[in-house]
Amino acid sequence: MFILRIENNDGLGLYKSGHIIPNSIQYDLFSRNYHEKCIPPECDIGTNLHKFMFENYVIENGIGKYKIDDYIFGCISTKDLFEWFDPSYLGALIAIGYNICLYEVETSNIIFGSSQVCFNKNHIKSKQKVDLQKLRKLKF
Repeated sequence: MFILRIENNDGLGLYKSGHIIPNSIQYDLFSRNYHEKCIPPECDIGTNLHKFMFENYVIENGIGKYKIDDYIFGCISTKDLFEWFDPSYLGALIAIGYNICLYEVETSNIIFGSSQVCFNKNHIKSKQKVDLQKLRKLKF
């Protein structure tokens, strides 16, 4: 199965816990997109992804965090990706060094949510960068 993901050259996505937004341009873009397209936290309630996240939430030294370091998130369709990221926002992210990546992962290694999926980055069959023009032509 194919999964679309937005990430920088180090493989970090925008929502990675503990990931510091590196510059004010990115922060401004992120804030604007987040407030306009904000998907509520409860969007995955009742899905396998919600169960997985709940089972991997721990409190260490009084701080809550997810123990999912080997897992990354993406979308299984362009429709879902555009639910998270406006196309103009994607263009701006690409301009500051982010990439649209297409991962191939066995379905058995994917945890499904309502508009996103999670998968173990150690079980990737293939990965390629996709430009925004090609993304709009993808049919999945």
